[in-house]
Amino acid sequence: MTHGSKTIACHGDPRRVALEVLLAVEGGLERPEAALEARGRLLGERDRRLAAALVYACLRHRMRLEAIASSRLAKGRAPRRLMGILKIGLAQLLFFRVPAFAAVNETVGLARRIQPALAPVANAVLLRLAREKEEAERDRGVPFPIETCRGGASREERLSVLYSHPLWLVGEMVALLGFRGARALLVAGNLPPGPTLRANPLKTSREDLAAILPWPVVPTRFSPYGLATAGPLGRPDAWPGFGDGLFAIQDEASQILPLLAGEPRRVLDGCAGQGGKGLALATVFPGASVVSLDVSSRRLSRIAAEARRLGLPRPPEVLEGDLRTASIPGAGFDLVLVDPPCSSLGIARRHPDVKWNVAEADLARISALELELLSAAAGHVASGGRLVYSVCTFLPAECEEVVAAFLSSRPDFHPLGPEVFPPVLVGLFSAPGQLRLWPHRDGTDGFFYAVLERRP
Repeated sequence: MTHGSKTIACHGDPRRVALEVLLAVEGGLERPEAALEARGRLLGERDRRLAAALVYACLRHRMRLEAIASSRLAKGRAPRRLMGILKIGLAQLLFFRVPAFAAVNETVGLARRIQPALAPVANAVLLRLAREKEEAERDRGVPFPIETCRGGASREERLSVLYSHPLWLVGEMVALLGFRGARALLVAGNLPPGPTLRANPLKTSREDLAAILPWPVVPTRFSPYGLATAGPLGRPDAWPGFGDGLFAIQDEASQILPLLAGEPRRVLDGCAGQGGKGLALATVFPGASVVSLDVSSRRLSRIAAEARRLGLPRPPEVLEGDLRTASIPGAGFDLVLVDPPCSSLGIARRHPDVKWNVAEADLARISALELELLSAAAGHVASGGRLVYSVCTFLPAECEEVVAAFLSSRPDFHPLGPEVFPPVLVGLFSAPGQLRLWPHRDGTDGFFYAVLERRP
């Protein structure tokens, strides 16, 4: 089959699908979700889950797996295809409840089907690793391996390899949180969370929603609408209540937006994407008029269908355009949300490929765009209205530094203090008008909000 300009092979072999997806994603050609959807069409539900689990484990633990495999290779480096095969086998040995002999045999079989000359190398390396793992756990009672890093490596380098984050990013974390805090964040960033549901207050409460769900859920700490779950299987559209619009899928960090909004009558979602935050505002404030603006008509096309599913009496008005240049009807909005393109590093626990898609050199370009969009949004805020800046990242260059640069040029805006907001949010404030949420501290995605008011 063809997909865009690329030819995509479909197979009924979950490990082969995982390998092809992994190579495509690591080569910067595709995102894992789309690649799995395209290549996994011939797989049954169980095999689709296996292929996805293999891909995400390899992306999540990429540096660690590559370091371990390379250290057992005679030449130290391997062709991309062999390295991909070794990572799939090693991921099963380390992170899956698969007997060692089965993990080795299945992976060697994959190598034989893909490129027979690779099978002897894969067999030798994986058998050695399986034996070392068994001996380590039997003799020392500890998981294997504790770490694989060259002698003399710095603490940051060891963290980078062991927890599979780029070294520059580990340095940012250590500077921000100290060594222990950075390690806690890295650990949390490698623990994939289950989905968080946002109850639709137009149709139900989270207590009533919890009563119809067939798996355990826990009320979220900060959002009054959320239910955290360890992870039901299958597609959300098959879960109880989804077809009736009783809930949406949204991380708790995003769910707190309505608690920051005041009581808006007119809302502009200036970088709407697929409209999740604007739709959440529309369910909590059903009388509000919401305009969802985005540069992508494809993303915007999903908003109307989701508004119907949620039963919104007043669906968002969809407008295609760039916030910096678009002609937006109306004199001013009580609430303007700016959720610009960012590094997305705060959602790495759900989307581990983002760790490898952003380089330190990209930050200046990303933060410049964020400041441009925030500055453009300011002109659409009514006197006395609120401007909310949100990014799913923790890097100061995209968070506090963007807000500081904006405020230095716009004295007509000022941050709102914690006393204005519900008490449950007080502990999230890092400075007046600025909130941070952390995976290791709060159990949410990494998120930053700035809430600013335009002086009357």
